[in-house]
Amino acid sequence: MILLIVDDEPIIRRSLVDILPWKNLGFDRVLCAQDAWDAKRYFEREVPEIMICDIEMPGMDGLELSEWVHQNYTKTVILLLTCHASFSYAQIAIRYGVMDYLLKPVSPVALENCIHKALGKIKEERLAEENAQGAVRWEKSRSVVKDGFWQDVIRHQLDRESIISHASELGLEIDPDAIFLPVLFSWFLDVSREGRAALREVLESSNTECAWVTVDDRRVAAIFSCVNNISNERIKEKILQHPLLPKIILRCAVGNQVQAVQIAESIRQLISFSESCVSDDFSFLLLETANVDRVKQRIELPPLETWIREDTISEIFAGKILLWIDSMVEQKKMWRQDLIRLQNRVEQVLLAYLKERGIDTSGILSGEEMQNLQKNAVTRISDMKRYLKKLLTESEGMVRQQYDRNPVTEKIKQYIEEQYDQPVTRVELAARVYLNPDYVDRVFKRVEGMSVNRYLNLVRMKKAEQLLETTHMKVVEIASQVGFSSLSSFNTQFRQYCGMSPVQYRKKFRHG
Repeated sequence: MILLIVDDEPIIRRSLVDILPWKNLGFDRVLCAQDAWDAKRYFEREVPEIMICDIEMPGMDGLELSEWVHQNYTKTVILLLTCHASFSYAQIAIRYGVMDYLLKPVSPVALENCIHKALGKIKEERLAEENAQGAVRWEKSRSVVKDGFWQDVIRHQLDRESIISHASELGLEIDPDAIFLPVLFSWFLDVSREGRAALREVLESSNTECAWVTVDDRRVAAIFSCVNNISNERIKEKILQHPLLPKIILRCAVGNQVQAVQIAESIRQLISFSESCVSDDFSFLLLETANVDRVKQRIELPPLETWIREDTISEIFAGKILLWIDSMVEQKKMWRQDLIRLQNRVEQVLLAYLKERGIDTSGILSGEEMQNLQKNAVTRISDMKRYLKKLLTESEGMVRQQYDRNPVTEKIKQYIEEQYDQPVTRVELAARVYLNPDYVDRVFKRVEGMSVNRYLNLVRMKKAEQLLETTHMKVVEIASQVGFSSLSSFNTQFRQYCGMSPVQYRKKFRHG
């Protein structure tokens, strides 16, 4: 600890230094200042625990210095010295946070008593600060323990007695008969720790206790214990007003108010209810107002067999399906089970159509990309549209391939589809079909209406479009991926094909 003595008289300063065994009292250093300005310089370098200061000093006196210390260094204990016992001094000293003041000449006993009193005050304040920090640490620890408790309640579906016993073991005060409000949040994608922290901070600012349970990578449940301090409208308002949360939260499903023993079942209901919604935008769902009959009602699927006979597998056929989906969404009739039925029906109709024409369909739903699209198709409307476009495009390609009567052009096209990302030359292509390069080019142009090189560029541009739409790859990486060794050449070809640069195309696609 540090003691600072402030007095304009050198004899007084020296006597105070020698008057007590300061090291035995716990002081590492005793500093001396000849006036208030000198004392301020000491404070700027290191803060003393105790300051003994004379009141009567030239310039800034001891009372003014005490006021400055009290305003800027509240933990320093102040003792004043004076030659005159004055009630007005005492009044001012109390106002400036002075602990005590002594009359000169100072007796060792009186000074030591004051020092012990000051040390006791310092010890009490430090203990109180440590206790406050400990309380903060315990509150944080308690929050983690509480989250784990509710995780166990939901995972193991604990009964009333088990809830009481488990809460007691963890040192938690949980009233099993109290009313709780479960809320389930579903994310668009795997959300970062910052996103979860933002949600927690927003909802816990509602003067209510809240526990958090991770359901899986894309869902988290909040369990409010003071339901009188939170409302459905308040939860929705807080989310929508936040700059980040509406962009990362897909659905917020609010359950009914239940007792602790009913929490696990309530969360299960919220998961099922939330999964039934297939909206692409943020949805706020209330279990208590859910129209269960509407969710369970089976909508009539479109006449796919009629459409495919009229239009075959074409853009017109695909457009009819997508328009029908938009119509159902607009009428709020589309739920998850409807997407499942639609997906199954489209696949059945397509496979039957292809098999009737002798087309091998064994590989149409294979491949990692197609399987991922198929799996995620029933999650959101946009995912279903993406899957159907891919499926119909693949099917249309199989039909065209089946009815292409020229094996030479078909082999060339197949080779280009497989090797478009490599350097491909006319000589190499001709060698694949054992013909002269010039002859191959003439045959290909007569059948396909374009040269081999133009077809190769067309394939590469379509692949580049897909990568710009579905990945975050850099343009230079995409150029290499589709067979271009020169970025400038790729940019030129893409602009000629699409009417805009690759960067402009990606921005337009993502921002609509």
